[in-house]
Amino acid sequence: MKRLLSVLLWSILAAAFIGPGTVTTAASAGSRFGPVLLWALTFSTLACVVLQEASARLTLASGSNLGQALRRRFAGGWRGAAILLLVLGAIVVGCAAYQAGNILGGVAGAALAVAVPRSVLTLATGLAAGGLWMFRTQRQPAITVGVLVLAGLFAGTVSRNEVWSSNQSLWENAAARYPRTARAHKALADVYLEKTRPDLALGHYKEAVKILPGYLDARTGIAVAYIGRREYASALETLDETLERWPTDPKTLNAKAYVLETLGDLMGAMQVYHRAIESDPSISLLVRSRQFSPRPWRSDERPPGEPAGRGSP
Repeated sequence: MKRLLSVLLWSILAAAFIGPGTVTTAASAGSRFGPVLLWALTFSTLACVVLQEASARLTLASGSNLGQALRRRFAGGWRGAAILLLVLGAIVVGCAAYQAGNILGGVAGAALAVAVPRSVLTLATGLAAGGLWMFRTQRQPAITVGVLVLAGLFAGTVSRNEVWSSNQSLWENAAARYPRTARAHKALADVYLEKTRPDLALGHYKEAVKILPGYLDARTGIAVAYIGRREYASALETLDETLERWPTDPKTLNAKAYVLETLGDLMGAMQVYHRAIESDPSISLLVRSRQFSPRPWRSDERPPGEPAGRGSP
């Protein structure tokens, strides 16, 4: 039992050094900026190694820790007082920032498991961290934190199982938690379109384009959603705008040809289909399956070769 408590205690210390604040900050910076900030990581790592190595050499050579060495070197006078204030300020401010990062990182993890406002989670986490200082032995905080970790893992597993139960719940959760992520909105719109809910799909396709104006698949998705709503004029306008920027995209060309054929412009549809085939020959099979019937399909009739319920060309 003592060995288990010792493992828990030192695991807590290790997690505090490379804690949730570090993990959250690093993951967030990496997802937003990619390798652009590698220089900052390299510099901070080298600086940490140099400073800690210098402090270790000082302790080995003098037998005093860094604080004791500073006190002997700058004892008395205004310089000693200034150094004392500087060191104390660095310790207080540094520890406060360090612990704030850990608390916010813990809150970010807890927010994935429970639907509680972040302000409440932050307050609760801060109070819990402060409460651990009330214990006078190592055994009590180790057991408490171990139980909390197990409870958090259990709650997170239950929550994740609910979220991953279907594609719709998965992407609805992603779009709600990360509203500035274009891919989440586009994926959710695709799911809604597969479920023949173009009204819901349209809003998320537009949100994806608003976040990332150069998102070609989302722009084409807007037109497909308009087709599902039978708003062919809006679909054609959207497709023309998209083709101004991507004139050879086969999916967009195929969608435009489908709209023209539905509206009865068979010659125009044929020309656009040929342009699509030039960009992507694999589309020729779909074109041949349509066979350019002499009449446009009715609004309630599915063209041959088109999957049921998708509403997409």
